[in-house]
Amino acid sequence: MTDESRVRQMRYDENNIDYVRPALTAIPVAVCTLLLLAAGYIDVYSAVALGAATIIGLLWLLARYRTDIRRERRRALILAKRGRRPSRTAALLTRIVDGISDPLILLDNKRVVVHANRAALSLLGHNIVGRDISFYLRHPMALTAIEQALTKETSTECEITLIDPMPRECLLRTSVIRASDSVDENDDELFLILSLYDVTRIKMAEKMRADFVANASHELRTPLASILGFIETLAGPAAQDEEARRRFLSIMGEEASRMQRLIDDLLSLSRIEMNQHLPPDGSVDIGALLKGLVDTLELSKTDTTCPIRLSLPDEMPLVRGDRDQLVQVFQNIIDNALKYGRPGDPVQISVELRNSMPTRSFPGVAISVTNQGDPIPPEHIPRLTERFYRVDSARSRKLGGTGLGLAIVKHIVNRHRGALTIESNAATGTTVTVFLPILTPARDRRHQH
Repeated sequence: MTDESRVRQMRYDENNIDYVRPALTAIPVAVCTLLLLAAGYIDVYSAVALGAATIIGLLWLLARYRTDIRRERRRALILAKRGRRPSRTAALLTRIVDGISDPLILLDNKRVVVHANRAALSLLGHNIVGRDISFYLRHPMALTAIEQALTKETSTECEITLIDPMPRECLLRTSVIRASDSVDENDDELFLILSLYDVTRIKMAEKMRADFVANASHELRTPLASILGFIETLAGPAAQDEEARRRFLSIMGEEASRMQRLIDDLLSLSRIEMNQHLPPDGSVDIGALLKGLVDTLELSKTDTTCPIRLSLPDEMPLVRGDRDQLVQVFQNIIDNALKYGRPGDPVQISVELRNSMPTRSFPGVAISVTNQGDPIPPEHIPRLTERFYRVDSARSRKLGGTGLGLAIVKHIVNRHRGALTIESNAATGTTVTVFLPILTPARDRRHQH
């Protein structure tokens, strides 16, 4: 029986108390009293006193019965009302949850979400209220921590990784609150406050420091050794050799410039990785960005044997993005196409609208950059976006590459919730395609939340 049906039944019982059965139970007492009076065992005054006591006792039982019905109806009414609106305790906790900037979720003793603040709704979805938390937070460690907190009524803590839309490291904490509603002191409520503290930036900073030391020490060792060797030569055998001095200083300048580019790319990659879990909040006109970038590259090129051709659709929608980072993406890709393309063959840039993107169900823009250079062997393509991975190390260093360009591209595209594909064969050349989601009103509203 539901709480509301219990309320209706108790209201009926209260208004239709059966007075016949108590009256029938008084008949044997009256008969016994009359028999004792007739037999002379009691006098008239005793018989009257016994009858009065019987009537008073019956009236007391009826009043107690009616009071019990009212109390039970009141408790059932409280439970029924809680199905429509939160209790005073829940309302107070709701206001507390809304006042915290980190994701906070209020659960009842059945793991059902009573309330969630804006940060939690943005993280887990706007339909979580009123549903079991396990539908939206499926991490086994998180569910175990919640179950232990509700069973043992103790605070728990664990680290979990949320995968969608980007991997995030979160510290999950649970706090149990048991409170009595003011309507009835015996009616306890058990709530669980679940907090999710995003520690992705902290983890990224730790990883960035470790990677920077490892990568920098490895990549800087060769140019530093070359510079030290040239310095020793200039200070010794070639001290008076003017021709050797000019040649060595030129090589030392190239190696120093390479180290500078390497450090700049490492710092840029580290900054991008640290903010990769935070989507950009700007809007970018890809058509205007590509036109400006192509004009700049055409003016700065010293080699005119590789022209750049740009093909754009008549109407170009805006994309959600960081303009400076997208310029960095396409500058890296077009520079690679110019460096590794065959002299005389153009670099083709084409933009197409797509109804869906790889691994994504929403529409997007596909920007493809194609050159006609030597094809990349298939076994190398999956590793091209790794740090310092080069198909031809000697050629890459000779052309001034640091081995970080495509790694930077990959992380920027991931931050923009896009996709990156690389295809290469002898017939069509090498094509690098960047997919970026189109900025639509519905997606913009979700992003703002």
